[in-house]
Amino acid sequence: MSALTTIRQRLAAASPRERNALGLAGLVVGIGLLFSVGEWAYGERIRLAVRLPEAEARLARMQEQADELGRLKRTTAPADAPVVVRAAAARASAEARGLAIEVEALPDGIMISGSGAPGLVLDWLAALQAEQRLRPVELELVASEDGLDVDGRLLAVDSTTP
Repeated sequence: MSALTTIRQRLAAASPRERNALGLAGLVVGIGLLFSVGEWAYGERIRLAVRLPEAEARLARMQEQADELGRLKRTTAPADAPVVVRAAAARASAEARGLAIEVEALPDGIMISGSGAPGLVLDWLAALQAEQRLRPVELELVASEDGLDVDGRLLAVDSTTP
């Protein structure tokens, strides 16, 4: 016999009072399940109301970044500047950021020495690498009371070097 047939036989054998009690118990369990599912759905709706705007903002940022990458891929690299011009640009960039860094031109790059706020120094080094194509060959960064001391040599690479 199947389970459904067994349940039907037991209900038929039960008194009307027991059948009413079982029906009421089934109704209470059903209402409890309905409330449980409703509470879960409400909680998920609240969670999505918070997360959806965040996800949309991240998507918009990623689309902007993808557009910028596409634009950068379509542009041609500028002609390589002489080391003296790159050293002057590095010096001007350091002064504009308020960094006390000395820049000396070498035949194949620049020599740097000085200090500044850690965030500004790292930002300046990243800008030199991205904009002037000056890559660190020897670099020493030391935390001090003034911020971050930097000493090193940056190599000038051409636009064909990855």
